[in-house]
Amino acid sequence: MFLDALAPPVFEYPEMPGYSLRLASSAPLIAGTDAMVEITADPGAAFRTGWTELIPSAPHVLVRRLWVVAPNRLLANIRVSAQAPSGTVSFSVINGLRADPVEGALQIVPAAQGALSAEPNLINPATGRRSVYPGGEAWLRIPNLPGVAPAEISIAVGGSPATVLGVNGEQVHLKLPAGVSIGPAVLNVTVRGQPLPAVLVALDPPPPSVRAVTTTSGSLIPQQAAARPGDFLVIYVEGLGETDMEGVEILIGGVSHSSIWSYPVSRDEDVRAIWVVLAPNVPAGSSVPLIVAAGERLSAPHPLAVAAD
Repeated sequence: MFLDALAPPVFEYPEMPGYSLRLASSAPLIAGTDAMVEITADPGAAFRTGWTELIPSAPHVLVRRLWVVAPNRLLANIRVSAQAPSGTVSFSVINGLRADPVEGALQIVPAAQGALSAEPNLINPATGRRSVYPGGEAWLRIPNLPGVAPAEISIAVGGSPATVLGVNGEQVHLKLPAGVSIGPAVLNVTVRGQPLPAVLVALDPPPPSVRAVTTTSGSLIPQQAAARPGDFLVIYVEGLGETDMEGVEILIGGVSHSSIWSYPVSRDEDVRAIWVVLAPNVPAGSSVPLIVAAGERLSAPHPLAVAAD
């Protein structure tokens, strides 16, 4: 095939539909704190996770996390440096090969003496991981929090009140409301009557749970002879949902195991059977903890009897 250098082939990309973007947030940004921003677009925008980025105009403003909650709506947590000068910051959105400015700007103001800001990454007290769920408990960190009583702090998640269970230094122990939807939720915190900048927290589905562990013949391990290294185990797990099995890890006595086969038990229940081969370096014991990890979501330990090799 030969090409004419004087008349090379030309491909014209179809014209993209036009749309405008707007800042739905208006609260000023305080230097040295975290805050959330919301951006909306006209119908015709096609925001997609992994394709869409939010870019601030100022180097002292960092986008910590971005959620695409609709094809024309973005939510983001941002961090403003303590050294940020007073002024304004605007944003642009990169969506694939397209970059568009966002109408409007936010004012950056100096931090007031003793200004507080909530850390948006909640910690699960049971696992130490960054995975919390509606109705569960969480640790919320508020850097530089003065000594306050639980009654002096009020917290709402997704518009519903959370229960403050206790305060330990900068850590606030709370119980999340049960009726909040999975995904990003607005966290509003008030300390001694002073509201902190709103941030977004990520709410996951509840952690998976281990229903039973059997041999390949269906015998429950605790009711029969203890499992031995090299044995095939069938672990029945509830609550994995649509989790990619490549991201599921089985920990037995702290030793990592990968699934060699898995399948749904029924169409009506969210239960999967996961086959593993018990590793030779698993410690022996009558109650060796078995934990199923789906990303940051960890099941409660399930006791497994393991005999010495």
